Amino acid sequence: MSDRFRIMIVDEDEESLAFFRRVLSGEFEIVTASDGFDALEQLGRWEPDLLMAEVNMPLMNGFELCESVHRRPSFEDTEVILISAKSDPDTIKHAYDAGADLFIKKPIDADRLMKNLLLSVSGKPGARPKKMSVESPTAPLFRESPTPPRATPLPSAPTPPRTPAIAPLKPEPTPAPRPQARPAPAPAPAKPAGTPRLMLVDDDPEIVSFLEMAFEDEFEIVWASDGLQAIERIVDYEPDIMFVDIMMPRMNGFQLCQSLRRNASYKTTPILFLTAKSSRRDREYADRCGADAYITKPFDVGKLRDLVHVLMDKPEFQIRPKKFGLKAIRAKEVGEQEKREEKRQLREKRRRYESLKDFIDRNL
Repeated sequence: MSDRFRIMIVDEDEESLAFFRRVLSGEFEIVTASDGFDALEQLGRWEPDLLMAEVNMPLMNGFELCESVHRRPSFEDTEVILISAKSDPDTIKHAYDAGADLFIKKPIDADRLMKNLLLSVSGKPGARPKKMSVESPTAPLFRESPTPPRATPLPSAPTPPRTPAIAPLKPEPTPAPRPQARPAPAPAPAKPAGTPRLMLVDDDPEIVSFLEMAFEDEFEIVWASDGLQAIERIVDYEPDIMFVDIMMPRMNGFQLCQSLRRNASYKTTPILFLTAKSSRRDREYADRCGADAYITKPFDVGKLRDLVHVLMDKPEFQIRPKKFGLKAIRAKEVGEQEKREEKRQLREKRRRYESLKDFIDRNL
């Protein structure tokens, strides 16, 4: 295993990725991701020591990715470098407010970039231990699909008896033909094992509670309040099927669906839109985004359940192996809520301090 520091570069532009590989691969191990979701999914696999991301990415931008990386306990101290063609004061401030360790403006000077990166790692005791080298083949994200049964060969035609060179003295009795066995029926394809996990993505807590009560007898239920939170949580929650609202803050349902369909792990995961939007244009756009079904609110739970069963009966449906059980997920959610509360209280203390300082400066 190499002792070099590993950098994950996140950019959708192939030319930019090629530039970074060419400039940095002599000193660093390089792994890449095409967008924020791809980066979050690969963090645990590649365990980078530094992360360098383009700010202007679709769906989850560099600021949001930086915050999401630092919310993960294993990567809360990972250095993040943000890159952008915009270098106005607001953009730079936003980068550092999001937790970036360095902001670099495009176009990038290769020598200066290398000096900055070497300076970033110079104070570190060494690269973090890695489970996987960059040369290792990646582990499959899904369980292997059951091997389709081989077709039973048809019984061959009986071989005609060869004429002997010398006729026998006594004709041999012709044995009665043996009955041919019928081919065994092909076994039915194996059904996915385990309880499927359903993710509800909706900013309305009443809808989430209603759907949870309706489906908790058949599914493990996890949830997210908008598309961006769904992207962050999907990496750990690993849903097998998703109900998604369209009108949500930060990232809407269409954007979430597009992001998932670009990712190899979720190309075929059933996605059902549950929405109050009922126009033909919205339905057509949902189809282009890759949704499996479009259900308008209010809806009939029985019909929705039947539709879900139809989607789960398709051969491409998989119940993926899970890293975390529901108990661990609930504990993680509680921990995240406690951290958010700690940060809120810290921001409130800072606000009071700044107000008090401003009052003293003006009046004393």
